Amino acid sequence: MTENDRQTSALRPNPIIFRAIKLCVALGLLAWLVLSGRIDFELLHPARGSASRYAAAFGLLLAGSLIQIYRWKRLAEFQGIPLSFREACRMTWSSQFCALFLPGAAGGELVRGCLIASRSPSKRLTAASTVLVDRGFGLYTLLWCGTLSGVYILSVFPEPAEPVYAITIVSGILLCSIHAIWRFASHRRTLDIAGRLLPERYFKPVSDAVASMHFEPNHIIRLAILSFTANCLSILAFFMVGRTAAPEAEVWVYFILCPLIFISTAIPVSPGGIGVGETAASLLFHAFHIENGAMMMLTFRVLNLVLRLPGALLLVLDRERTPHA
Repeated sequence: MTENDRQTSALRPNPIIFRAIKLCVALGLLAWLVLSGRIDFELLHPARGSASRYAAAFGLLLAGSLIQIYRWKRLAEFQGIPLSFREACRMTWSSQFCALFLPGAAGGELVRGCLIASRSPSKRLTAASTVLVDRGFGLYTLLWCGTLSGVYILSVFPEPAEPVYAITIVSGILLCSIHAIWRFASHRRTLDIAGRLLPERYFKPVSDAVASMHFEPNHIIRLAILSFTANCLSILAFFMVGRTAAPEAEVWVYFILCPLIFISTAIPVSPGGIGVGETAASLLFHAFHIENGAMMMLTFRVLNLVLRLPGALLLVLDRERTPHA
């Protein structure tokens, strides 16, 4: 290793340190929520009739997940990648289970991209790009929901909570960033520059993948409808969870607050947004004089975790079907 390499390595951020900081942030926020009484595990007691509500919430989450998987299937078909719904379910749930043990927020997406790329050897990059576009499209629609919810709260309510300002600004910045990145990546001049810098064997797969991301207007409308439907089902699932912790909260409150809460979990300051989502839920619901928002988010997170567990069975079955040498 040369002296320049040593200096570059010394200046490079250490991912282990960043992960440790994120873990400390998550544990610190959870500890504050528990010590301040914002998380009350007594609300999970089955005597309160919560089992049926949790079952309904899980069913809504499952329906929303199936819609998101169908959206990915349709998106892959729009890009010329044949994908059955059964295969899409298997790859999605397997990757989500693997994400529980992988570092980083996009670990599961990397696994899903590798799985679909391995089944499309002639279009590996295009197949893998469907995962990126699918994740981006879901985030894009969620950001629209969050930005509109934040603007509505700021314009209607006289004293909105400070997190509303913060999350609305973050949503707007991310929304504009996605627009800018998309326009830059698909611009002809960008492709021309990439064609001059990259060898032909590398440039052609990239240009083919970018070209395949141009969708017809009716395709975008279908994907948008599927995304908004999945988001609505997630909000209704949150509402069913909240019926146990805060039975006085009306459903419209969830529809204007949940998009902001979901966006807060995407802020990369803790692993998977743990602690951040609970804190945002607590502060946002408290602004509407509704307590136990942190407990709602924690229970909602546990149900999402349970939804990922079937991926372990799918991985085992897939391994049994794989022929051994």
